[in-house]
Amino acid sequence: MRDTELLRGLLRVEDPWDVTESMLDLERSRVDVRLEWKGPGRCPSCGRECPKHDHRERTWRDLDLCGDQLFFHALVPRVDCAEHAVVTVAIPWSAGRSEFTERFERITIALIREMSVAAVSRRMAVSWDQVDAIMMRAVERGRTRQQPRLVRNLGIDEKAIKKGHRYFTLVADLDAGVVLFVGHGRKRATIDAFWAGLSREQLAAVEGVAMDMWQPYFRFDHGLRSRRSEQDRLRSFSRDGISYEGR
Repeated sequence: MRDTELLRGLLRVEDPWDVTESMLDLERSRVDVRLEWKGPGRCPSCGRECPKHDHRERTWRDLDLCGDQLFFHALVPRVDCAEHAVVTVAIPWSAGRSEFTERFERITIALIREMSVAAVSRRMAVSWDQVDAIMMRAVERGRTRQQPRLVRNLGIDEKAIKKGHRYFTLVADLDAGVVLFVGHGRKRATIDAFWAGLSREQLAAVEGVAMDMWQPYFRFDHGLRSRRSEQDRLRSFSRDGISYEGR
């Protein structure tokens, strides 16, 4: 069996993609695999066969292979669909613009639930920022799958990450114990992004907000008339275990 055939099976590569080349670098403990789209151009939205428009070179990190870092490389076609314009063909091993495969991101998210971001960064041999980006994509996927619902009591707090005052803003449903929103930073624009995503009905349903008394959080005027606001209640609530929904 040729090495490309073996890798095609091990890596679960399916038509119209194929493994065309592989290279092992023992000094760098690295395996590079070249993938190629062998079929006709096809729109990922409607499935119609379309003329190819151009190609984009992409690289993804996959889970290690026998202790060596594994990378995929591919010239990814874009097709010209009459209905959906110029779009990229379906990439089954990754989503969006991520530089990692879905397998890699799933394991990273599982580790984040058990370890610190710094520990995950060391374990997966990626940077802190790359782990952060994987985590934010997981949160966004969870938010996309959420069904709109009415929340009575909200918790808003900041979370400092590492040193150097790098902050996230978290908004939680205090009754359900679920994180609804994670935003970079702790500015007025950060929390405004959360309020802007709520409907009038959802705003009207809010009865109370427990928040850190950080001024950008405290000055909100999005049609919400809070009946109570308790300083730092979220910190005591977090001990009961807030979990990311849809992760």
